Amino acid sequence: MGMKGERVKKDASVIRDIFYKDGYACKKVEEYQYDTYILDNKANEQVLDGMLNDEGIQLCISPTGSGKTASFLMRARELVAGRHDIMVVFAVPTRTVAIQVGNEKDVSRFIGGDDLNKNASIICCTYEKVDDVKSWIVHLKNDLGVDKKCILIIDECHNLANQQLFRKDGIRTMIHGIEKKVFQNTILITATPYAMALFHYNRIIEFMSRQKKPAMDKLRILFVDDVLEYIKTINLSEVFPIILLNSKKKIGYLMQSLDDGIVRLTNEDKETAVYQDIAENSKIDSKGLKGILSTSVIGEGVNIVDYPDNAQMFVAVTDRNISVDLIEQFLNRARRTASKSIKCATIILPKMKEAKVDISDANGIVCSLSQVEVVDDVILVSDTDKLDSLNDGIYKVSIQVGRKILEDHMYMETGGTTRDNAYCRDGKPMMFPNSPFKSVTDIVSENYKKIMCFHDIMQKKLDILNSIRAEEEKVNGDYAMWQIELMDQKLMAQVTRAAIDSMGELKECLSYEDGKLVADKRILFLLSYQMFQRQYFFSTRELKKELEQRMGLPVDIIENNTKNVRPGKMSIDEIWFGLTDEIRKSVACDDAYFDSLMYEHYSVYVRTPDGNEMVGKIREQGTITSLAEDLYKAGVSKGICLRILKNSSKKAKVTKYKNACKVIINNQMLDRMKYTDIGSIPLYSKQLKDKLQVVIYCLLTSRKQTCYKLTDTLAEEVIAAYKKAFPSSKKIPTERQVKMKLKQMYKPKGKDSIRNELYLKEDEIFKMIKSDFK
Repeated sequence: MGMKGERVKKDASVIRDIFYKDGYACKKVEEYQYDTYILDNKANEQVLDGMLNDEGIQLCISPTGSGKTASFLMRARELVAGRHDIMVVFAVPTRTVAIQVGNEKDVSRFIGGDDLNKNASIICCTYEKVDDVKSWIVHLKNDLGVDKKCILIIDECHNLANQQLFRKDGIRTMIHGIEKKVFQNTILITATPYAMALFHYNRIIEFMSRQKKPAMDKLRILFVDDVLEYIKTINLSEVFPIILLNSKKKIGYLMQSLDDGIVRLTNEDKETAVYQDIAENSKIDSKGLKGILSTSVIGEGVNIVDYPDNAQMFVAVTDRNISVDLIEQFLNRARRTASKSIKCATIILPKMKEAKVDISDANGIVCSLSQVEVVDDVILVSDTDKLDSLNDGIYKVSIQVGRKILEDHMYMETGGTTRDNAYCRDGKPMMFPNSPFKSVTDIVSENYKKIMCFHDIMQKKLDILNSIRAEEEKVNGDYAMWQIELMDQKLMAQVTRAAIDSMGELKECLSYEDGKLVADKRILFLLSYQMFQRQYFFSTRELKKELEQRMGLPVDIIENNTKNVRPGKMSIDEIWFGLTDEIRKSVACDDAYFDSLMYEHYSVYVRTPDGNEMVGKIREQGTITSLAEDLYKAGVSKGICLRILKNSSKKAKVTKYKNACKVIINNQMLDRMKYTDIGSIPLYSKQLKDKLQVVIYCLLTSRKQTCYKLTDTLAEEVIAAYKKAFPSSKKIPTERQVKMKLKQMYKPKGKDSIRNELYLKEDEIFKMIKSDFK
């Protein structure tokens, strides 16, 4: 059976059982073969006809360059010929592909600026235009009584998962139409289907080539000290590089120092002659060119059959956000022909940064080890002689590999032989297990449990507020209770949003809407799938295995030294970059201005030419609106969001303000509860800083003093209370952390004292943190 189809079926069954308790995804996977293109095999016409005439949701898996879209288009023409009771809609990811397909015989193009041809039997549109088509179909059925069979064919359907975070409206519209059966028949087409594990499929069809070989003769993984610097060293006299670097910012940095013959291709360059030649003619003309540096736009709906003889493909992975799906899509865009092939394709990865191991006892770090090597599932520590001075016993171990931190333990023993997690003073290396490579289903299950636990904790907070209000109702009138309830609703919204922000990556799937915490399971799956893919960055063995399986080529692993090249500096992270100080000063810190920036609401700020121009420039710059949205999602009110931005020159300062806001929001909730028992307060976050805040509040509230000196003794008392409240906690706050938290939570009384008076107003963050501007 088809390897990809069976894997989707297996994963989908488990994931649907986790989310929906219906562990059924599809009865079977059907496999069909072809030579060069799907319709080379005449029997495949009946397979496609069967899919077009079926109903429900079907998944079609076929390699890049096999003619998936063209094949369905040919059979769709046959299906609709002479009929008026059927409509076929092709939804494609890009405007360029929509224009290409829309120019085909019998196809009506529908993109931005076009009117929908309501009499057309075959329509090709971008994802964002599916909503208009869906509305027309609903109007036909509900208002005009016309019942047409509507078939939706989604090309590059993996984007339904991968692009949910930045194409929300278009993709949600398509998913809504699929799930509500506006389209009686939906066919999902892709070459990389592993992100498509949430649908309930009528069937999965996989087409496999009997003779197709990848365009490249050789595939290798290359580890370098600095990925961007390595790209600069590629010898353009010998190689015509076609480079995938999925970051416009990093491409912009590289273009400043690369040869003028290197051409940039991003979503802003789709109208250039180079891109049009690739999209329309499947050709890279080397005349006047020395190479191409591209984002993923070159991996969407294009095939390259004519390219320079010395062309080589490179995938530049600069951080842990690796996507094997994207690598496969990119590499398969080049086609092998009788006269053309790619000599070599290279995946460029940064060498693993030196890891660090900290050994701790109950009082803190007692030893740090630096000679650490990560080899797939093993972490090898060589400089163990530093441990000889430690007493026998058990110690905590914190292993930092890049951004990843692993917690473990070790034994110090006198006598015996050093082994896993144990050192016996013999100078031998010690090994620790690296985190295992997890399946996508395991990651989904873990994340779903985290979300459900988070939901239960936030519900407890809401229940506490309701019980407090019930007690207050006995002594207050209706009007006073109405005001209190409104204040509680606002507080709960802020606390929930602040709590959501503490969930790290998972915050993207959570929202607070109409008084309820909502978890989007599709985005949760996307985030889990991204975490799954990211593991390949840390596991060379698994990456090699996966690439060999997908590409059908052996993969070599080599290293290259670029330390003799001095890395250049990336541009400074100024959030007001490109905007004048006049524009910064003009920002009005209120809700209406926030809405005019974020949602293009028609307000007083955009009614004048000057106001409209200033708002437009901020929107165009992008960073300000993105940071404002992030702050608001973290529970910061709209006016304070803008005031924070107005007082910050860099993102680091914005983060400081955001963290200060969270302290105040937590203060408000603690003050509302008025508890002194730590166990009675539901914690949404297990982070040290949040647990410490609760411990400090309960300890100081129970003592009822008017002020406190910030002494070492007070800090030690807080730490003792923390250990008692959280005896199993792996991290213990330091005296310095305790004193800093005390200063954040309470208003000052002189230099080294605080009043027993919490910061409770949002705008007090500007007393806590100074502005970057006068």
